[in-house]
Amino acid sequence: MARATEVFYCQFANKKQVLVEDLGTHLRYRFGKNLQQAELELQTNKAQAFTWQWKGVGRHYYYDLSVFNGKTRYRMFFSVDRLVENAPVDAGISVERGEQVLAHLSCQPQTVRQALEGISGIAEEE
Repeated sequence: MARATEVFYCQFANKKQVLVEDLGTHLRYRFGKNLQQAELELQTNKAQAFTWQWKGVGRHYYYDLSVFNGKTRYRMFFSVDRLVENAPVDAGISVERGEQVLAHLSCQPQTVRQALEGISGIAEEE
């Protein structure tokens, strides 16, 4: 089994947390207060995930990664204003079904760890 590499992690004000790991050919998404007994755990083939990578234009770096559970999309995002010194991080999860946002959770900025830039093996979304 491939060694898990952390792609995205953060904690929320409600003490829940999210962890996305790269397992080689798959991604594992875990969410909840205790990640060892996660409220939600998904494992998906990288071919079924999407990323959006900052194109070098605009004042905000922006990266996201989407994994799916049926028609429900879990979009982890990370953004920072590159023109403001010590700008706060904006990161979190949006849970979407079609055009409808079912939930939007903001990470506590000091807890964010991410490696979304240049993530390998995942198609870019236009």
